[in-house]
Amino acid sequence: NQLDKNAVTRIFKIRFQKASELASQISAFLNSSGDAKSSNSSSQIVVSEPTNQIIITTSPSKLNYIAGLIEELDNKVITTTISLKHLKASEVLAQVVNLAGKPENITVDSQGNKLVIHDNTYNIEQIQKVVRDLDEALVTKVFTLEYAMAEDIETVLSTLVTNPAAFRAETRTNQIIIRDGASQVARIESIIKKLDREDAYFTRTYNLKYASRSEERRVG
Repeated sequence: NQLDKNAVTRIFKIRFQKASELASQISAFLNSSGDAKSSNSSSQIVVSEPTNQIIITTSPSKLNYIAGLIEELDNKVITTTISLKHLKASEVLAQVVNLAGKPENITVDSQGNKLVIHDNTYNIEQIQKVVRDLDEALVTKVFTLEYAMAEDIETVLSTLVTNPAAFRAETRTNQIIIRDGASQVARIESIIKKLDREDAYFTRTYNLKYASRSEERRVG
């Protein structure tokens, strides 16, 4: 009944922060504000985590106040460091720099083998997740193929994984050799098992030196 008297709903797309954390900060501001506190029961704040949005239903005057808060809080910048155990910070930089608001927001501390990030909390969280995955202890595993040919599997894998340099084909023994983080090795292994089947199909081009096209058709 309170909402139905004089209320509007607006969806805020949060660009940099985590929507759930930002919603908690907004509630705290509303509760600490004398004017806002008196009518806080008429405000409804809902978080959509998959889309990182905040849906707010409240009075028009209070909505303007909240919109100002969101604009201010969503641009809050902090500085943090990420230490690497296995990889060099300079090598990881190229793989995560696109996750920052600006390329210059990430620098390398070569002496301490760290990434120094000056960015908003949302971007920092995404960078930390990627760095943790990349900085896993490296695992080496060899897969001997039963049906498919190693060079065919190598070609297909290069289009499906983020780091084609992590594996290579050994055509003499018909094997795929992988050296990567444990989670990536497990992912590649799963793909190989799906491809290495008797009924799997691959396309290959042969350049003929001597046979004519008519002879090629007869062989086919």
